[in-house]
Amino acid sequence: MGDISKLCGIIRPDFALITSISEAHIEGFGTLKNVQKGKFELFDNTREDGTLFINLDDPLIAQYPDTGKKRITYSMKRNAAVTLQIFDIDSLGRYILDFQGTQIHLRSLGFGAAQNALAACAVAQTLNVPIAQIKWKLEEFEPPAGRGNIINQGGITLIDDTYNANPLSVSLAIKTMHEMKPRGKRIFVLGDMLEMGNLSRLSHENIGAQIASSQIDYLFCYGPETLQTVKTARLMDMANAIHFDTLESLIITLKTLQKEGDIIYVKGSRGMAMERVVNHLTEQGDQS
Repeated sequence: MGDISKLCGIIRPDFALITSISEAHIEGFGTLKNVQKGKFELFDNTREDGTLFINLDDPLIAQYPDTGKKRITYSMKRNAAVTLQIFDIDSLGRYILDFQGTQIHLRSLGFGAAQNALAACAVAQTLNVPIAQIKWKLEEFEPPAGRGNIINQGGITLIDDTYNANPLSVSLAIKTMHEMKPRGKRIFVLGDMLEMGNLSRLSHENIGAQIASSQIDYLFCYGPETLQTVKTARLMDMANAIHFDTLESLIITLKTLQKEGDIIYVKGSRGMAMERVVNHLTEQGDQS
């Protein structure tokens, strides 16, 4: 802890927003409470006349005490200063939102993108950005490589979400796959979630349970930690949960299995370099 305070000492923020607090990087913090304390340094070091944007949908963020600084709350589920509604979800899991009567069609995938769009709306509205411009910019935004971008590959939809992974982001990825409506199979490729410390085993088991309870058809895992993910999924009668000792064998099996109409979602922590799967599937070879 202390890194955020040091950075805030360089430039005292006028505005501060924390999107979420989760077990990401918990190995370095020890406990989730310490993660919360570390992130709250941003709010603590915002100028006294500054503005804090509080995500009421995250219970750990909502716990930040009233320190007298201006607070703008936002939420999809609770009464807040800024809200929006989910209008629809398309076949690829992209959300269509209703913000003050204006429909916004996101190009980014999943509920996490909708949450981030709400945060952007809260900031933009506070800065008096016209709704038409908010709509334009959110609809124009496309995620960069590795952040959930969509690749159409020979009739197969490939989701490259390989930049990083933690329990919250993987849960959101599972929710996204569950909401998709492919003509073919849902195939989830998962590498280890790193930096989880003593929560690693339980976190990987929980992910296995979530996947087994979803509409995902195949689970392909790589890395020692995801052994627990596969074991848990199999205990819940997911026969198509498979662990691979090498990434090469995973890629060979995946190439044999994939068919037109399938959706393949690839995710893992940065250290697992799961983009190698994406590169091979798009015939770019191993660029790691």
